[in-house]
Amino acid sequence: MSEEFEPGRKKKLKLAHISTVISITLVLFMAGLLAGIVVFAEELSNYVKEKFTVEIFLEDGINEQTLADIKTSLETFPGVKSVTYTDKEQARQIYMELFNDDFSDILDENPLYASYTVIFEAESATSTVAQNLENTVKEEYGNDIVEVFKKKELMEEANNNLEKIGVVISVVSVLLLFIVIALINNTIRLAIYSQRFTIKTMQLVGATPGFIRRPFVIGSVLRGLLSGLIASVLLALLGLRIYERFPEFVERLGIWKPAGIIIFVIALGVFISGFSTRLAVNRFLRKNTGDLY
Repeated sequence: MSEEFEPGRKKKLKLAHISTVISITLVLFMAGLLAGIVVFAEELSNYVKEKFTVEIFLEDGINEQTLADIKTSLETFPGVKSVTYTDKEQARQIYMELFNDDFSDILDENPLYASYTVIFEAESATSTVAQNLENTVKEEYGNDIVEVFKKKELMEEANNNLEKIGVVISVVSVLLLFIVIALINNTIRLAIYSQRFTIKTMQLVGATPGFIRRPFVIGSVLRGLLSGLIASVLLALLGLRIYERFPEFVERLGIWKPAGIIIFVIALGVFISGFSTRLAVNRFLRKNTGDLY
């Protein structure tokens, strides 16, 4: 009878461990998706902010030295990411591409101006910084500048909306993280519950709490590590699919942010599994034998 019971018990135990790994893997995959959404939202916000530009239109006939001085002044302004020069002929080509029209048929001269296009760092892309740049450039090179064009209202509205979206995402992320932790904790507690009599039997025969906890915690940590690795592989595969669709945007993330998500998922699986197991085992160690039924 005991020989038939032991293999059956081992089989049930293996199935319980497999189901635990699968459950934690799915939850960790959700946690990874959550972290990915937070990272992508931040990068998307930076991407949008860096699309705000300031156009500085220049008078005709400016000498090369003055052009170089203006560019240096713009490049050294705090918060500026890049400065691009567009001459009159390039401006004409851009006009033709946008409007499918060539005014050279009716005009002898090119009426468009050469210009500098300024792009700010994401954290500096505000209407205040843009206004400060305009004031500085006009003060230094007012006679050489026709106009400074900036989308002040759009920058203010976009920054306000992005801040609101960031707050909402942060709040939702914290709530979902608590849910993820609770799901993993409940999964571990259910797995330990099935072995509550084994824990109590070991205690009754004189085993110390540390001796009883050790194999459960080690096993749970290993299963948490395995779940984290599987979830990371799934996230990596999903990341490759996203990269195939949006390579330019994904490349902005670099290597460290995706690596940070992978580390976060694995660390979460290991830590929560070990910690929850310790709490669950301690809970059954404190119970009386009669309370286990």
